[in-house]
Amino acid sequence: MRRRIMREREREREREREREREREREEREKREREREREREREERERGEREREREREREREREREREREREKRERERERERERDRERDREREKETFYSIIPSETTTFCMSSSTLIWVLLDAFAINKTEV
Repeated sequence: MRRRIMREREREREREREREREREREEREKREREREREREREERERGEREREREREREREREREREREREKRERERERERERDRERDREREKETFYSIIPSETTTFCMSSSTLIWVLLDAFAINKTEV
């Protein structure tokens, strides 16, 4: 009887040790799953941060392209304005080059002056 009680106690202790090992194993597995989830979460966050940095770099490149485009547009506008100014200057030069000097103007009749101006602007005299 005593042996049987001893054996029963021994089996109970063995079952308790087995349950303890099982709890430890479950705890290890649980910690491992937690670590794995944490690694996955960190990896996702790292990936998201990298994607956000890439989006920000792309936005910066786009802003830079826009600044360059605006700069080129301003330069083209300045060039067009310079061209218009040159054209105005040429028109003035052409206009003033065909007007006779003051001394000639005094000698010229007003109708002659009109014909000179009409010739300068290539207007057909027959249409006048």
